[in-house]
Amino acid sequence: MATRNQTIAIALISLVGTLGTAFLTSRATAKSTVDERAKELRTIHMESGSYDFDNREMHANSMDKPVEGEAKGVGFTPRLIRKHIEFGKEFSFVPVVRAGLESLDASNETNLRVQVFAENITTKGFDLRLQTWSDTRLFFVTSNWFAYEQ
Repeated sequence: MATRNQTIAIALISLVGTLGTAFLTSRATAKSTVDERAKELRTIHMESGSYDFDNREMHANSMDKPVEGEAKGVGFTPRLIRKHIEFGKEFSFVPVVRAGLESLDASNETNLRVQVFAENITTKGFDLRLQTWSDTRLFFVTSNWFAYEQ
């Protein structure tokens, strides 16, 4: 017949063996779950950049002077510039493109009216559109953009 100490030692060995088996089973399950999850993941193509609409462009497109007859801020005659942006690598699908203002220089004599957005989006590129209207005077604008597949 086993002594009390021998009985405790056998119980501990049995417990450690059970815990070790549970730990190894848990690790194997976690690894297979990670492997399965990795198969579901895909690489997402993303690109970003910025464009400076400089003083020469602003002047050439009358962005730096109010539209005749709208000096008091009445009316909505848009003045705009479009810049075509080519992606570095063609997207597999038409991406979502977000555009925003990074910096701008404008007259403080009138209200500030400016829009920047992406349009005519394809897998190869898009048009970055800067627009103002009425008596707003723009001298310099930097726009940033971000394109990604959904």
